[in-house]
Amino acid sequence: QNVDVLIHEATFETGLEIYASQMRHCTMAQAIDVGRRMNAKYTILWHFSQRYAKIPFLSEAKNDDQSETDKKQEQQLDNVCISFDFMRFHLSDLPRACELVPIFESMFYEEWLNMKRKQTRREQEPDYFTKNTRMIESKRKFMSGKTSASSKNATPSKTTNSCDIASSHQ
Repeated sequence: QNVDVLIHEATFETGLEIYASQMRHCTMAQAIDVGRRMNAKYTILWHFSQRYAKIPFLSEAKNDDQSETDKKQEQQLDNVCISFDFMRFHLSDLPRACELVPIFESMFYEEWLNMKRKQTRREQEPDYFTKNTRMIESKRKFMSGKTSASSKNATPSKTTNSCDIASSHQ
């Protein structure tokens, strides 16, 4: 609670909560919510899926709850920034780093449109999650043969996703 900086993975885009849970990862909206619940001064998101060739779009991670005003949603993102491998921040630079997000989004707007087209196709494919669930289970079985005994014992329960685990550690 009340940390200066939370660095949180945000592997999947908002709308892929089920898929993220199956892979034991979080969406951008879930990671932002963890930062909000922890009362973090700044939340730095990292570890984005390779499906984002350039940049993830935080505007997509806004809370879809209609009871909140747009102004409050904007404020939720004022303290959120994104990072990439080998990127370095000084604590005093975090306010400016957060201000860069809308600039990055406008620079990569065409990339965002392409991502939205792919998302629409994915949503229209009725068995997308069924096919990917089978792939995930196959990958888990394969990887479980390569993990150590101690990491097998540390696997979270299937009823708890990694966002819940991350937010429960204080």
